[in-house]
Amino acid sequence: MMQSDRNTLFDYAKGIGIILVVYGHVARGVFNAGIPIDKDFYTLVDSVLYSFHMPLFFFLSGLFFLGTLEKRGYNGMMRGKLNTVFYPYVLWSLLQGGIEAGLASYTNGTTSLGEVFALLWQPRAQFWFLYTLFGMFAFAGILYWKSSPLWTGFVLAMGTTIYFYGLAPIDLFVFNSFANYFVFFALGVSAAPLKPYLAPLRFWFLPLAALVFIASQWTWLEQPIDTHGVAQKLISLGLAVSGIGFVLALSQRLAGWNWKWLAYVGQHSMEIYLIHILASSGARIALQKGLGITNADVHLVVGMLFGIGVPLLVAFAAQRGGIKWLFAAPRMRPA
Repeated sequence: MMQSDRNTLFDYAKGIGIILVVYGHVARGVFNAGIPIDKDFYTLVDSVLYSFHMPLFFFLSGLFFLGTLEKRGYNGMMRGKLNTVFYPYVLWSLLQGGIEAGLASYTNGTTSLGEVFALLWQPRAQFWFLYTLFGMFAFAGILYWKSSPLWTGFVLAMGTTIYFYGLAPIDLFVFNSFANYFVFFALGVSAAPLKPYLAPLRFWFLPLAALVFIASQWTWLEQPIDTHGVAQKLISLGLAVSGIGFVLALSQRLAGWNWKWLAYVGQHSMEIYLIHILASSGARIALQKGLGITNADVHLVVGMLFGIGVPLLVAFAAQRGGIKWLFAAPRMRPA
């Protein structure tokens, strides 16, 4: 299988992941708006989704990290991430934050301009991921000064230790988020050599991964254990890894079925991530406050359609209309 075909598998994984992200935020928006919804079902799905969907994106980022670092070098990689991660983080934090501050009386929460402009040390809303990811790239580029399996394994062990014990006594957002998610990034780095072997996996891999995922979730949800500290972290790590494995197995199967629309969604996961809150929240406000619709199912369906569809339309318009600066820093032309 060609390299581009293998990489398509990960577009499917990103597509699945971003759909789960949008659903999670839409459902939480519906719940927090006081719209009647089956609380037990909502809590169940919310617990399952948030156990693995963000670790999945850090894992996928780690998969391609060393290839980018070796190809572009540290400075080249960070220039690229400055343009494609930090720039949209700042731009869309200001855009979304400004809109939320202006429409505070219509939204679920309150947002002040002071909170919006604190973005350099305290990211807001969904943008915490981009903030954390950029810092992770900057640190990992230094940490992975060697790419041997022994060294990447050592870094993974270090990331696992930090995950369990944190970076106490430091209590800042950037350090806390790094401690919680670097292990998944490092796991992706260590798993990168296995990428060529994922596409041709046998059919039984999906049922096996699904069984492990369902069993782990059921055990945790139906047989709750009173845990805290390291034990709680160990369970959370297991749930996240089983979820990542299941998504990869499902992506491998869907890639074989040629679900190109899902790969397309994955290829535009960044645009969707940046805009989906504005789009889905706008749809919810229009339905609830404008049309008086309080049916949760209608809100979920419309919210999903707007949360995914609107960003895709904006991405298409940006590509065709010469406004690519919405998602990446404009390139400076040489004098």
